[in-house]
Amino acid sequence: MVFAGVVPGRRGAVATLSRDLAQVSIHPCPLDASGEHDFAAMADLGRTLLVDALVVVERPAAGGGSLPRGLGPTTPATSPLDFVEPFVGYGAWRGILGSLGVVPALATRDAWRAVMLCGVDGGREAEIAALGQLLPGHPVGELVGPAEVSTARAAALYLAYYAKVLWRLGKFP
Repeated sequence: MVFAGVVPGRRGAVATLSRDLAQVSIHPCPLDASGEHDFAAMADLGRTLLVDALVVVERPAAGGGSLPRGLGPTTPATSPLDFVEPFVGYGAWRGILGSLGVVPALATRDAWRAVMLCGVDGGREAEIAALGQLLPGHPVGELVGPAEVSTARAAALYLAYYAKVLWRLGKFP
């Protein structure tokens, strides 16, 4: 059994965890040469990683906005496209998963953070350290990468672990 987390958007990521947490993978959202979603490559990634997975997809906030630069609150939108962009990736992943027969659980950032980061104070470093405690034996700092790309990768890992939590509680669709 594989658990997966999907953070939609151009800066998004897909993470997978094996049931025993022995295998962990993170993949950035595929983009084309112009920096837009590469839908064919996204579908290939979905076919490769998500067909037999229990998947949680982060649902964008109703207010839109660009993806956050840290694991904290959303950065305000700077253009009309920044408002729409997270929904494009979200819709693409929902369509890809639907075509694969995968029914994902959906979670807002606030919902999964309330469960996964309850009691974690201290900003990004503390949140990455807490992720390391959930995934002992894995080089979490290396997996999520430098600060400019780590936000979505760390969130995708947390979402994959959140999928495991939902499964254990019998709350998966």
